[in-house]
Parts: sequence; structure tokens; C-alpha cells
Amino acid sequence: MKILVVSDSHGNHQIISDLIDRYDHQVDGIFHCGDSELDLTDPLIPHLHIVKGNMDHAAFANQELVTLDQQTILLTHGHL
Repeated sequence: MKILVVSDSHGNHQIISDLIDRYDHQVDGIFHCGDSELDLTDPLIPHLHIVKGNMDHAAFANQELVTLDQQTILLTHGHL
């Protein structure tokens, strides 16, 4: 299993877009651990497992459990 983990991009839409363009078909999941500052309607959202950070205003979950290849991954920002 290969995953890409990113956090705290703080509104840098281009870097998230570039990561998705480069790795979307090379990894089993792209995880954003909060402070993306993305909007819920952003077209990048469907490519990400994403949670809410302390700087996010969108209604993302505070944590998410993701199962990939029979492995369970806890995705959280960690500020709570």
C-alpha cells in the first residue's frame, strides 16, 4: 500500500492540485490532515481523504477512519 500524506497547505490550492495530478494514480490514497482551507465544493475534494484542521471553516469531519488493503488509518489534524 502506498499513501500520500499532506497537511497544513493553508489555501495553497496549486500545491494540492499538483500533488493530485502527479500522484493520484500512483498511490492508494491521498490524505490531507487538515488546514487545507479548501471549500466543500472544491473540485479537488473527491480526490482526497480530508479532515478539519483548526484553520478550516468547511464542515469536514474532525477525524476519519479509512480502511485500505485491510489496514485501518486514523486521519486527524491533532489539534483536539
